[in-house]
Amino acid sequence: MPTLQVRDLEQDLYDRLCAVAKREHRSIAQQTVVFIEQGLDGHMRKQPQWKIAEEERIAKRRALLKSIAERPPHTVPADFPSTAELVREDRDSR
Repeated sequence: MPTLQVRDLEQDLYDRLCAVAKREHRSIAQQTVVFIEQGLDGHMRKQPQWKIAEEERIAKRRALLKSIAERPPHTVPADFPSTAELVREDRDSR
């Protein structure tokens, strides 16, 4: 059976773990395994928070792109300067 070693565990967390283990009549190792199982079971059942946030970002992006696509096309006047002329004008003004 594999062994798990936890380093740099804060004293308060360790004390709380010991208190729960004592209350449940388990060793610290047994209580730790129970908590890990509960955490993993709960994690596997629900969708991770980062995944929810990612789906919300994708939905917002799709809504934005849809609103842009629904706008009427923008027409540029025939006498409007080209991008090269605009860049040249900007460089010359410095």
